[in-house]
Amino acid sequence: MKGKKKLTKVLIIIISIFVAFFLVRFIICQVTLRNSTNRNEISELQQVKLDNKMQTVLLEGVTKDLPIMITVHGGPGSPIPFNVGCRGIFPELTSKYIMVYWDQYGCAKNYEKLNYDVTIDSYENMLSDLVLEMKKQFPNKKIYLFGMSWGTVLTCKVANRLPNDINGVIAYGQIIRDVAKDKDTYNQLVQCNLTVDERKVLKHVMESDNCDMKSRLEVYALISKYTNGFFYKDKDESNSRFYKIILKTFFSPDYSLKNAYGTIVDGNQNVQTNSNVLEEMFNINLTKELLQLKVPYLILQGKDDIVASTSIAKQVVKNSNNPNLKIKVFEKSGHIPTNNCFEKVISSIIDFKSK
Repeated sequence: MKGKKKLTKVLIIIISIFVAFFLVRFIICQVTLRNSTNRNEISELQQVKLDNKMQTVLLEGVTKDLPIMITVHGGPGSPIPFNVGCRGIFPELTSKYIMVYWDQYGCAKNYEKLNYDVTIDSYENMLSDLVLEMKKQFPNKKIYLFGMSWGTVLTCKVANRLPNDINGVIAYGQIIRDVAKDKDTYNQLVQCNLTVDERKVLKHVMESDNCDMKSRLEVYALISKYTNGFFYKDKDESNSRFYKIILKTFFSPDYSLKNAYGTIVDGNQNVQTNSNVLEEMFNINLTKELLQLKVPYLILQGKDDIVASTSIAKQVVKNSNNPNLKIKVFEKSGHIPTNNCFEKVISSIIDFKSK
């Protein structure tokens, strides 16, 4: 009898927690939606056709007179930190731009099960269509792109594809070549306390021209585990803002809980497992395309980044002789920006508007 009463109490507590969570979530969603629509002249979801696929984007800006900034997230398949669930999260940006947040096809708000017909070209087509759609809606506005990590592959390609329609690009963690496979990666990892099996994997990846994807991903994991190349782990620095943005997506008026969960799990698995995109990214070389850029293109890098190698980026910019291509390196940050680095990225985006 006592056991039954105890179980009943536990069930009541669990149910109460769930009810409280959904009530709090409902209230926060309504407040966020009301505040955003009151504060901003434009704050809306739109359905747009990108590469013949209907997708959802979020537009948010204080006035309709502002230039356009289209965000292109990384992953592939992880729309953090700029995604459709970001309504109200970045007032410092929406006061300077009409922000266009796009969850790439296959993840979060635009989740669809992918197949191997989906390639980098598919996403390039989608981003190009999004640029042209925004130009159609806002014909007299400047249009900028902001890409992170994998998204920088697309910003580079589309900047070359539509030089007359884009006024500039900012790229954080620029993918160029030898993703997680260059000499900086090897030199750092080989000095770490790797296990025998981990050293075998590292050697296999570094010495093979066409090593298997599983091994490439294992080296990715080693970078995260042993170095500052992915997340910067110094105790004096923090990555809390990145995690807070993830948490806030669970309270977005534009996301279901499934959408929010998909920002960190489903989309990543979907794009990386059910398409050719990840393999293409690992084998890409964008050096020539960066050298050919005809629009202002600012690369931002965490100094310790060895996923998208900062030393490679610096070398390419230095040797480019292209006045459009510039680089800015931030201390004490890896491939994912620390709080301090994130603030500098935001400032760089804001300053870029005036150039």
